[in-house]
Amino acid sequence: MDEQGVGRTPGFGWSEVWLLTSISFSNQDVGVDLKGLISVGDYINHAIFSGPELRTGLAKLAFPGYIVERELHFFLAGRAREFWIEQGKSRMDLRKWQDAFSKFLSASPYQPGQAAVADDPEWQYPGITDQMVDSAYHEYMQGF
Repeated sequence: MDEQGVGRTPGFGWSEVWLLTSISFSNQDVGVDLKGLISVGDYINHAIFSGPELRTGLAKLAFPGYIVERELHFFLAGRAREFWIEQGKSRMDLRKWQDAFSKFLSASPYQPGQAAVADDPEWQYPGITDQMVDSAYHEYMQGF
């Protein structure tokens, strides 16, 4: 990330927990692309990531080095990967992973009725557009 967020630490919320869990539950050998994130995110939360959720969440998670991207495939990295490996020994179920990642990120909890994540101009993952997210969503839906 360029100078984005310099001097500022991202605040994490339930959307970033959902996103980090989705990346974690994807194939770490090949990473996960946008279609895969949408698919795994839907499996986990029975909902579809929006463009703002992906752009803001990926930027926030990349800033401290929790994820890395190679050719639009996302991987766990740094302390998040170490946490995943260490905690994985306990073979937790999905909900326990979400709780663990929520604590790891010191994320604010989900509040019923909470508005969807809006684009945050200070936290924008470069190169991901609404058109790319829409295309990945339609590709995902074609599988049904």
